[in-house]
Amino acid sequence: MAKKKKQDKNKRKRQQHKNPAPPKLPSGMSWMDKERLHALLPGEPPSAEMMAVFNDNFRKELRNSPLWDEMVEKFGAEEAEKLLKQVKIELKR
Repeated sequence: MAKKKKQDKNKRKRQQHKNPAPPKLPSGMSWMDKERLHALLPGEPPSAEMMAVFNDNFRKELRNSPLWDEMVEKFGAEEAEKLLKQVKIELKR
């Protein structure tokens, strides 16, 4: 009986090596280059309405960040607002 169990165990090990489980992918990844933040996320792409909300939230966060103060100091409040309106999240498929 012990010999049978050992054979079954060895057989399972051989099968695992023949058909290994696929590697687990991360749930999402992000990185930055010189000008942009990139992100890869699983699932369905967001709707246009969701993208508008993302953009609005991102602009609010930017306005409350130290970078906003730098932009106002460097360009003035009016120009900083114009630049802020140009900031948007782009979806690439």
